Formats: sequence, C-alpha cells, structure tokens
Amino acid sequence: MTHKNWVAIQYQYDELMALSDDKRALYCLSEREIAVLLTTTKYAGFRTRWYSDTGVTIDTDLIQSIQSNLERTLTKPMSCGDFDNQLTVTNQYMQNFVRGQLWDGTNNTSVNPLAPTGNFNYTGSVSQNDALCTAITEYINQSMLMARNTLATALGIASVTAGALGWLGGAIGAVVGGVVVLGAGLAYGLVNDAVIDRTAIDSVSCMMYNAMRGIPANRTNFQNVIGALSGTSNEEDTVINVLNLARGNLSNYLWFVDLIGFASSSSQAGLSQCGCTQTWEWSWSVNACTYGLPVGWSLTVNSGSCGDGVGGFDGFNVYTGAASATVQLTIDTNGDTVESIRVRGTRNFGGGIPVGGSLRVQCDAFDQTTAPITGGYTDYTYSINQTGDLIITINQNNSSFNGVCINQLEIDYS
Repeated sequence: MTHKNWVAIQYQYDELMALSDDKRALYCLSEREIAVLLTTTKYAGFRTRWYSDTGVTIDTDLIQSIQSNLERTLTKPMSCGDFDNQLTVTNQYMQNFVRGQLWDGTNNTSVNPLAPTGNFNYTGSVSQNDALCTAITEYINQSMLMARNTLATALGIASVTAGALGWLGGAIGAVVGGVVVLGAGLAYGLVNDAVIDRTAIDSVSCMMYNAMRGIPANRTNFQNVIGALSGTSNEEDTVINVLNLARGNLSNYLWFVDLIGFASSSSQAGLSQCGCTQTWEWSWSVNACTYGLPVGWSLTVNSGSCGDGVGGFDGFNVYTGAASATVQLTIDTNGDTVESIRVRGTRNFGGGIPVGGSLRVQCDAFDQTTAPITGGYTDYTYSINQTGDLIITINQNNSSFNGVCINQLEIDYS
C-alpha cells in the first residue's frame, strides 16, 4: 500500500499459519544486519500489517507473541561459533545416516574400503599403526569437543571449534560422526578443563592405541577396549567417561572404522597425528631366556646361545675369537602374520673395531640384509607383513676378534 510519501507493507496471514515453529534455520548475521532487522520487527506486531484472503480471524495475541520472540532472539543471538557447531552437528547426523545405509552388518569395508579387515592396525597386507593412532586421536578429539559444546550450549556458553583450539586435524577433521551421550558425573567444568589442557586426552589416546593394536577389528572389541580403560587423574577419568557413555552406539563404531580407513588412504600418507610411543606386542630383552613368547609360538637357537656372554655380549650371543661368529634364531609364529620387528644387535665393539658384519631378516617373501652393521648396540627396524617362520641371522666374519649378539627383540604381529 502506497500513500504519498510513505509505504505500508502488509503480510499474508494464511501463509504465516502454514509455517512451523518447530523447523529452524541457521543464519550467521553481522551486528549491522541484526540492527536493520530490529528496526522493522516492531511493526510486525501491528494488526494492520496482516490480512487474510480466506477470511480467517487474525489472532493478534499470536502475532504479537511472534514479534516479541523475534525481537528477543535477535537481541540474544548465538555466536558464529555456535552456528559453526550446529553445522557440524548437522553434517555429523548426515554422515551417520550414510554409514548406517552402507553398513552390511559385518564387514568394516562396507563403510570404507580401506577400513581394517583383520586387526585394528592391519588391512590386507598393510600395517597401519599410524592410521589407527591417527584415527583414535581424531575420534577422542571430536568426542570431547562434542561433549564440551553440548554441555556449554545447555549453560548458554559459546561453543568452540577445533581450529580455535589449535587442533590442526587436517582433512581428516571433516570425517565427523557418532553421538555424544551425557550422563552422571559429566560436568561442563571437568570436560572443558580436559579439552583446554589436552594432557588427559593425549594420555587416553595412547592407552586406547596400545590396547587396540593386534586385536580383531570388530564392534565388540571396540567396546571392550574402551570399557577397560582406566585413568590416573580426574581429567583422564572424564575423557574415559565421555567415551564409555557412547561406546555402545553403532554410529560411533562405524565412524571410528571410517576414520581408520580415511587415515590410511593415499591422500593422508605421511600425515600421522600419532604422538604415542609404540608398545610392541611381543618384547624380549637381555637375559630373559624363557622368552615369554605369544601362545603357540616357539623359538629355536640355531647358532649361538642365550645368556651372559663375553665382554658385555649378553643375550643371544657367540664370541669365537679367531673364527667367524654367527647367531641365528628361528621363530615359529604359529601362522600369525609378522608385521614389523625391531632387532637390537651388535658385532665386535671396543678398541680396534673391525668393519663388516651383517644382519639378515627373513620371513616368507621378505628377505633383507643390512650390511655392514656397527660395533655397539644399534636398533634395526623392519616392516615385514608376511606369514611364516621368522629367521634372524647376525654375522661377523672378518676379524680375529669375532663376536655378535642380539640383546633385544620386539615384534608386532596379527
């Protein structure tokens, strides 16, 4: 309606009544944009602003209530951090739905073709310790952030983003999902402290990483590992509580194996977020000549002996003087796949160290020789990913002072 120098705008009441208060949209507005909207909202409550083509009686109390709520909402906006958080939650629901549709009830690869098919840290013939560790780190990061922001929203406190906290997760940060479940003992203060400090998050991440390596990748083991976590501080207990409350939800498991698959993809090669010290699945060290092998394994000393040797050669050793020296071990892994091995060994050391010596590691198609090796204990690590007997040979053959020794062995297997 136009009259001389002013314009009056009327609104269709019937269209208004066809809309819902339950469906909400998100807008991130500037202060200036909000101010412009507030200059017009007062008039929305006027009876003369509304008309009906169908002759419906206009409920003035209703439109004044809508106008009042609109003004209150515009004067108490959520931050754009909350806006970003809501977008994340929406994306999270969508990704959960898609994974649920893909999931065939059994195979992790139905969710992500690069998800683990054997153990959590093993896909086909590829060892993926870094992928597992990265996935756990991201899973716990996002779980804690979801819990923090959910509790904050209930208290009217602004949400925070991973970027604002300096958590640089890279592209894997876009792989969201799961749910957050609030329960007894989960207070905003404790969760926020754990998120800000990160020490407890990092500690629990490494607990979970070392517990998951070498066990079959299935939902039951996922739940059991989380259920067995035990903290040493209030902050660690808070992180574990967040994980435990949600561990039974299928969407959390599917999200987790999707994270592993994404972390192992070629686009993520070399982008490990793992800050954990590796704990090997089987470890042996000097003088422990009972070995403590995994169930079903056996170890045969083909050449040399185990125990205290000459001149500090303690472990699997031989010291021959003028003759060549060889220590050889055969480990029957009972059909398990050897993923990687660390050998700590030495040849002659001390004054007049001769050059030479070699360390050979064999397992089915894997056959690698390191030569020369150094005098003095040195770590040699090999990524193997083969099934069969593991043969380790250390040799020194070009000196009148010949001696070799292996004093530590560590193996990852599946």
